[in-house]
Amino acid sequence: MELSELAAKETSAIVERLERDIAELTTRLSAAAATEREAAVDRVIAEARTAADRLRTEIAEQVADNAAATAALAETRSQSDLLRTSLESVEALLATARTDLLDARRLNEQAEAARAEALAARDRETSARATAETELQDLRDLIQEHERARADVEARLDAAVQRDGAAASLLDGLLSGFGTLATATTIPDILTTLVEQLAAEFPRVALFRPKANRLEGQHQIGFDLSNDITKVAMPLGLDSLLTRAASSGHIESVTGGELAEGSHVPFGGSPMCAVALPVVVQGETLGVVYADDWGSDRQDSLPERAARIKYCEAMLQHAVALLMRLTNELKTMAELRAYAASLLNEIEQMYAADVGAEKTSEELRRRLQANVEYARSIFATRVALECPAATTLIEDEFASSIEKEDGGPFGRDLEAVAGSHAQDRMRA
Repeated sequence: MELSELAAKETSAIVERLERDIAELTTRLSAAAATEREAAVDRVIAEARTAADRLRTEIAEQVADNAAATAALAETRSQSDLLRTSLESVEALLATARTDLLDARRLNEQAEAARAEALAARDRETSARATAETELQDLRDLIQEHERARADVEARLDAAVQRDGAAASLLDGLLSGFGTLATATTIPDILTTLVEQLAAEFPRVALFRPKANRLEGQHQIGFDLSNDITKVAMPLGLDSLLTRAASSGHIESVTGGELAEGSHVPFGGSPMCAVALPVVVQGETLGVVYADDWGSDRQDSLPERAARIKYCEAMLQHAVALLMRLTNELKTMAELRAYAASLLNEIEQMYAADVGAEKTSEELRRRLQANVEYARSIFATRVALECPAATTLIEDEFASSIEKEDGGPFGRDLEAVAGSHAQDRMRA
């Protein structure tokens, strides 16, 4: 019940009581004796006045109490509305706090996953670095061995120069051949260049590549063949100079009398000197080069033929050293390219997680920028240790992803934050 209703009810009760008192007094006046009527009337009137004053006082007090109660009720309602508003604000803050807590947990899980991946990547990097250092040291040792062999050949050729002017030409050809081989940038280029450089000393030279159980022709100079060299195949089970070199992994050569006795020299003719050079890199035979002097009008002595074979040996060792360095670089480049692709994949996954968390466009780009810079930093650290020439691989991955996305959200934001490096690579 409202306080105003309660006050009205109490006022009605007071009025009813006053009416009852007046009625009672009237009855008493009627019953009073005539002789006492005036005194009684005066007394009753005085009592009535006193009662009326008392009732007026009570009514005024009640009205004041009612006003105070009404004011208190209004204050209570105002405080209730204020508390209700505060409660709604607190509930909104709690909802925001819950959302922020969920986001923080999700980001913490992503950070933990990224940290685990970073640790795994570090372990892989450490293992790859140790392997690369071991292979690099092996390559250095082999190069040193080849350098010593080359120095030995050059020393012998230098000594031969003093005895014969033809040796000087051989040395010049060797040095020129080294320079030309150094310009080759792929495995097929090195093998083809080796054939071309040997053709400076031998009229007939051919390159064979191992395929299954046979050797197949790849490139030739000086052979008068009715068919293309690429259609020539020689079974490894056939006894010949080429197959012996392929099986042993060592240079096989025959000169003079050995040829007359029958040494299974292929392609016919009557050469005075023939040599087969297996190109072996890290235990794998990449090819076998055959060379002979059939068709030459030179009448070389045995020492001169031996010097030409040494020329072939030195050229082969130099080519193998270049191939080893190239294959190691290619292997390292492939590993670093895969590493760059894995970094980009992690960046894309983090971006997708941020999109799922309904991050704003500004937040998406800001976080993407931080992830791109971090990926560039750790990639540069690894590349500096393993292969400085691979510095641009991560920019190539960014450029490739931008092109592949073709205007998609991730591609647009990556293009915006990757900077001019990836754009330059993409244009290139």
